[in-house]
Amino acid sequence: MNSVSARKSNLSTNELIQKSTFEMTNALVIDLTKSQMQKLKQANIQLDFLEKNEKEIKMEKFLFKFMEFLERSTISSQPISQILEHLCKLLPIEKLDENQKDMIISSIISLSRLYPLMKPQENLKLNMFWVAILLLYLGDLQLFPVTLRLLHVILQNLDDIGVFEEKDMEKEHFSYSFAFILLSGRRMPTFKTELLNLLQCIVDVSCKTGIDSSKLAYIILLSSCLSVKEVSQLRERLANYFDWEGELVHLLFNPKICSDSKTANLIVYLLTTLLIQSDYDQEHLFILDILNYAVEVFPDVFPTVYGLLDPKLFGILSRTQSDQVQKSVLKLTNFMMSDLSEWNSDFISSEFGFRNLDDFIIFSNDSRRISKGELVSSLIQKVSKI
Repeated sequence: MNSVSARKSNLSTNELIQKSTFEMTNALVIDLTKSQMQKLKQANIQLDFLEKNEKEIKMEKFLFKFMEFLERSTISSQPISQILEHLCKLLPIEKLDENQKDMIISSIISLSRLYPLMKPQENLKLNMFWVAILLLYLGDLQLFPVTLRLLHVILQNLDDIGVFEEKDMEKEHFSYSFAFILLSGRRMPTFKTELLNLLQCIVDVSCKTGIDSSKLAYIILLSSCLSVKEVSQLRERLANYFDWEGELVHLLFNPKICSDSKTANLIVYLLTTLLIQSDYDQEHLFILDILNYAVEVFPDVFPTVYGLLDPKLFGILSRTQSDQVQKSVLKLTNFMMSDLSEWNSDFISSEFGFRNLDDFIIFSNDSRRISKGELVSSLIQKVSKI
């Protein structure tokens, strides 16, 4: 595509987004009840700003101003569907300019504000969970904090309307693949608060139906972000859902929860990835202590991570000044050196099929490799049925 046609394409996309924004607002106005409109009139609030030229109003400011007039209204899925349509037109663009990226961020923020207002009976209510997961899958660090917030809002609202009282949010091994997506933002200090709030919410919500192996990935990821005191508090909270003796590590490998080598492999692989991403002695010690305990319970699973562990352990040992960390590293290293098993670094992908979504989802008849933005856009259209 030449530069002229590219500019025309972007312009038509932006005009469509601006036009749809007003259509979405009109839908919201229609959804306001008569009593709410009466309250607006009594407060002498003018809505003439709706008639301004849309090009002069950014989506974020526009929607935030309008949201001030909503008092826990219930709306249909129409305005949210229209925002998703905006996203699906923008996401496939290979090189987003600053204005387009701002529109995506504003759209996600708007979804967070509007989602709690959507009627519980709307089909899109539950499917928005997968929309948020797909946006995280993009791996765009600029979108990460607002998408974490969106997912947090969705889970909280679904919990408020009682979805998780009987329905478990888990599928087999889903939590582990999801945990690896969340790892993208773990090292970014600007994301820490949003990530921690989301993980707290996920653990509280998912453990309502009890603790099983599918919940361990969330517990591990959350505990890796906490202080020693906070980990002890988390242990007390989890005791309300599952009774066990000992520290948190004893829950992770409790035979009633983790009873097979497949689950143990996933836990060890996740812990190894966390260790590689960790920079501080406190984090190292926490993860190394769990790995050393895992060696005693499931020694056969470690050959799957030797190739990952070896350089990281050497790096930790060469830099740390902590006697505890040194002892923990040496204990794990001694086991690895004494184990004659063959390394099997491909175990996870061959056993569980942890591959990118575009490896096995086809949306068109041509053979070209679609971009991640195109993939996510297509998936969002499928799960939201827009």
